[in-house]
Amino acid sequence: VALARAIVFQPRALLLDEPLGALDRNLRAALQTEIRRIHREVGSTFVFVTHDQEEAMSLSDRIALFNKGRIEQVGTPQQLYAEPETLFAARFLGDSNVFELGRSALDGVTWEGESWAVDPATVSPHPGVKENSAIVVRPEDVQVARSRADVPVGANALRATVRDVEYLGSYRTLLLALGEAGLPGRVRVNPLDGDYTIGDAQLTVREKKFNTQYLTVSEEMESMRRNTERIAEDQKKIDEARSHSAETFLFD
Repeated sequence: VALARAIVFQPRALLLDEPLGALDRNLRAALQTEIRRIHREVGSTFVFVTHDQEEAMSLSDRIALFNKGRIEQVGTPQQLYAEPETLFAARFLGDSNVFELGRSALDGVTWEGESWAVDPATVSPHPGVKENSAIVVRPEDVQVARSRADVPVGANALRATVRDVEYLGSYRTLLLALGEAGLPGRVRVNPLDGDYTIGDAQLTVREKKFNTQYLTVSEEMESMRRNTERIAEDQKKIDEARSHSAETFLFD
């Protein structure tokens, strides 16, 4: 009802401040679908405020991710998930396995004695990235081998131990202790792929090269600068559109 009262005036922009926060999951999902439909039909700009990452990914054409009152990154849901520009963005949207590294080459890294190949196309595009770097690997981009012999030739690999198993219907999540340091990690597996026992030693692998984001740990200021430029460009476009609209209205 509140949304109907707002859009009847045909506003150019509409602010929705966590309108679905108090609803249960199924009702919230149904209303998200309805809001997307209304947005397409009305054509106004919807500014949707939410702390729910899945809701932001589902509803948005573009996301502005805030951290401590500053914009961390602006982009499409696909860009923020697959091409995060900072570790905060990588960790905030979806689950991620983060391996912080020291000085590293752009085409390969070493972590706890394991040598890994990195796809150059997924290296965060900052010139001179040589130290204080990290590799971010999403749980769905990891496979599990029962033994070292089961690892495909040329694949990146490391040893891990299963700490817990979460059953989530269409998939299971293995909570892992990665490497000798026991770094917390996650991997998604098919629920029909057999049983995994807590304490089992597994080997997580990725085919050939890490097809993931390779970031610098201290690049927040650079990301902030780029986002400021993007916002300025967007505001310029908005101002131009309003100017053209006003000119047309006066002419009529």
